Amino acid sequence: MIKQQYTYKFCTNCKTELVLKGHYKECPSCQKQYFFNAKPTVGLVLFNSKDEVLLTKRAYEPFKDWWDVPGGFVEPGETLEQAVQRELKEETGLSVTDLKYICSTPEDYQFRDEIIPVVAAVFTGKAIDGEKVSVADDVSDYKFVPKDEVDVETIAFDSQREPLRQILK
Repeated sequence: MIKQQYTYKFCTNCKTELVLKGHYKECPSCQKQYFFNAKPTVGLVLFNSKDEVLLTKRAYEPFKDWWDVPGGFVEPGETLEQAVQRELKEETGLSVTDLKYICSTPEDYQFRDEIIPVVAAVFTGKAIDGEKVSVADDVSDYKFVPKDEVDVETIAFDSQREPLRQILK
């Protein structure tokens, strides 16, 4: 459940504190409205040729030093598939084949003092043999883990945990 009272605190036009008006907030000064629309994100459960799963360690908050799957926010003009490919390349230098959409999950993403509603699209795919991981962007480390040894409880985001459990069955 989105904690709407904590989402979108101040007007981006005039910096006035916003007022909750049911399913949106409104600026009492300029009447600009802020709806609680979810922002799209993507996550990728990437398998190598040994059927191991790629986990990446987060370099920044939220969930700094937690394990995660590659992913992030969808940029304007991108499809979900383009976003997951871009995020994988930015974070690891890898490319993906056999990309398959699995499901989507809503979640509250806490960033600093705001809670941002997101909907996370989860994909699976295969790493291209011979490509080497080169961590970058917001990743501090990585590891490939055998499917039966993935500790789902160490994964940063709830929106990735349940799909990961289903994928690893």
